[in-house]
Amino acid sequence: MEFLVDVNIVTYNHEKFIRQTIESVLQQKTTFNVRIVIGDDGSTDKTQEIIKEYERQYPEKFKCILYTKNVGINSPDRVGLKVLESSTSKYINLLDGDDYWTDENKLQMQVDFLELNPDFSMCFHNAEVIYENSNRKSHQLCNNNMPAISTLKDVLRGFNIPTASALFRNNNLYGRLPKWFGEVLGGDIVIWSLNAMEGNVYYINRVMSRYRIHSGGLTQNIEKNNWERIKLYKHMLEYFPKQYSAILKTNIALNYVGVAQVGFGNGQYIKLLYLFVALYISPISIVYGMKNLIKSKLRKVFKGSQNGLQIGEITHGK
Repeated sequence: MEFLVDVNIVTYNHEKFIRQTIESVLQQKTTFNVRIVIGDDGSTDKTQEIIKEYERQYPEKFKCILYTKNVGINSPDRVGLKVLESSTSKYINLLDGDDYWTDENKLQMQVDFLELNPDFSMCFHNAEVIYENSNRKSHQLCNNNMPAISTLKDVLRGFNIPTASALFRNNNLYGRLPKWFGEVLGGDIVIWSLNAMEGNVYYINRVMSRYRIHSGGLTQNIEKNNWERIKLYKHMLEYFPKQYSAILKTNIALNYVGVAQVGFGNGQYIKLLYLFVALYISPISIVYGMKNLIKSKLRKVFKGSQNGLQIGEITHGK
């Protein structure tokens, strides 16, 4: 059986969510064949049992990579890379094991667009962010100003492309990944950028997936996310053409501002020194930094809140 789309699912202790994730793929209505390439990083719950159950039921639709021990995500051997390496179809869509699709026509709609528009490298759509174990209201991830067509510059500026939403051309993507890819978090930003180098990116203003934030996810520690983004953007600064250096330097500086704001909100005022680092790298970042520091102070005074800068709160590639 030939497959036009490979759906890459990566899991770790997702027994509460993985059925809904897999079912959302199986329920897709398409005129082409879809394969699920799923990798589990040594789950200690029943995630692997559930995956094997589906593999037995749909053996022709599943390719499973199940680790017996947890490797983690900061490793060149991480299961997500093995899943990507095993994906040979024309198109790939990433889908975290705790997220899911909400529209049965999602894949057909995106494939139709890319088939008719070979000059576009990727197509994505809006997503709803939902908070497990929290009273926070759900909201859409992409704002109302999201353009229909974007370029590499837009992607590098930190475009909010929901991971589960993006369908992109394979084009031997695994072979084009930089050597440091396995060392960073948020690697999907690199994938979006590599694709945007091949062609423009199209946005469908329609919610067709849900992005789940919960206590077991990787989006909770804001300061850690800032540091991971600094590491990521420094690698990208060395890798991508110099014409994009100013954008990437601003991204680095903004995350230093984020570290400073988290410290300020938690009474660790020594971390305000990172504002000078940000100023040295990209002066414009201080404008954003002061704006967010003032907002943080007001929240602390009037609401007792100690929130940090939300750079990286919605991190891709959980």
